[in-house]
Amino acid sequence: MEETDNKREVSQGDWQEQVSLWFDAAEFVTEQVQFLSTILDTAPSRRLAEISCASGSRAAALMTLTDSLLCTQADGRLAAHLKELAPGLEVHEVSASELGRIAPSKSLGAVMCLENSFAFLHSEPEAAQVLEQFSDVLADDGLVILDLDNYTRILQNRVRNLPLLQSKWNDEDVLLLRQYEEVEDGLRLYLNVMQRQGETWNFHTESKRVLPLEQSSVVTALRNAGFSQIRLFGNFHGDEYRPLESDRLIVVAARARRGSEG
Repeated sequence: MEETDNKREVSQGDWQEQVSLWFDAAEFVTEQVQFLSTILDTAPSRRLAEISCASGSRAAALMTLTDSLLCTQADGRLAAHLKELAPGLEVHEVSASELGRIAPSKSLGAVMCLENSFAFLHSEPEAAQVLEQFSDVLADDGLVILDLDNYTRILQNRVRNLPLLQSKWNDEDVLLLRQYEEVEDGLRLYLNVMQRQGETWNFHTESKRVLPLEQSSVVTALRNAGFSQIRLFGNFHGDEYRPLESDRLIVVAARARRGSEG
């Protein structure tokens, strides 16, 4: 087994490019889209946005459910990859905090932030500002959907290893093992990638600091940003969220009608 670039710090774009080895897998895309299609049935319009989109396969599948899908991806290489996998997709090279530059106020039916990308923001104040931006661009009753690792379980149970993910990329086997480490400024997430190329396995580890947002912090920030009807799920099967048991925290909240806040 060959090992390269052990534990190197990577950009958000490089990280998402590696994670997309799993998130573009057909079985995972199908599971996600089935869940999202049910949730999006209640959105006030079919004008949707996905923030920090990394899965071209999922974007292509979501395009069958919507009148218009807007994707943000600040990394130019990944933006080009998305356009290649999902022709006709509207891709903008902006960050989550810049959504208001490309989406007018009250113009969207739903905003999705999936694959733990919300945890790659730098601070809780920045997370709060991003949610306020989502709130502004959503129509009344518009939905925000956040998909996070369950940091309540990870922190309280001192979870270090997440379940091994197995997939295929260009018909070659891929194994992804994600590991957490406590560091001075929070948590660091390591992505161990093992990819078969013919008879050889290549191995490398990449890392990124994360913002370990627990359920209580996320719910409070959503309410402060003008959201209500907050629902919590523990996976993409729609199972109940259990703070100390669920692998994921999937949050669905509705933008309160203007004039009804407070």
